[in-house]
Amino acid sequence: MNTNFLSAFVFLLEKEGGTNNSPTDRGGLTKFGISSKQYPDVDIANLTERQAAGIYYKDYWNLLSCSEFDRNLAIVLFDSGVNCGQPSAAIWLQKTLNLIAGAGLKVDGHIGPKTLAQAKLVSSDRLVVGIVAFRLKRYSRMLKNIPSQKTYIRGWIDRVAELIFYVL
Repeated sequence: MNTNFLSAFVFLLEKEGGTNNSPTDRGGLTKFGISSKQYPDVDIANLTERQAAGIYYKDYWNLLSCSEFDRNLAIVLFDSGVNCGQPSAAIWLQKTLNLIAGAGLKVDGHIGPKTLAQAKLVSSDRLVVGIVAFRLKRYSRMLKNIPSQKTYIRGWIDRVAELIFYVL
């Protein structure tokens, strides 16, 4: 595991640490942000921090090709994937590249060679801002369409603000 992942994981643990089993949390029993709904075969109650790091590294960091990006973009992409789903984070990167660079990428939620090549041509700070903007837009839609999630909106917005300060 590289130092950028460790920086991302430290930030994540500040936001996702501890155990939660709130009836309004759609993930069910959650520990270190790993939910029983997403990982039904994992013993969430006894999950260790080291096991959580392994899951995040394999299923989020690697899946989103975060090692291919500089620290700031990698952390934002990773955290967005954890908080909103890996396909959403990849889609937001692709949409941002299409908007600011006219990349003409197929928006499919998979970071492949074309997305990687286009991302290397654009300032990572611009990509960070684009991904964050799409993430905030998602929260706005969720607030409107899923009233039960209103409880979490303040925390989500605070998380994004702290994320921006963490990386920029």
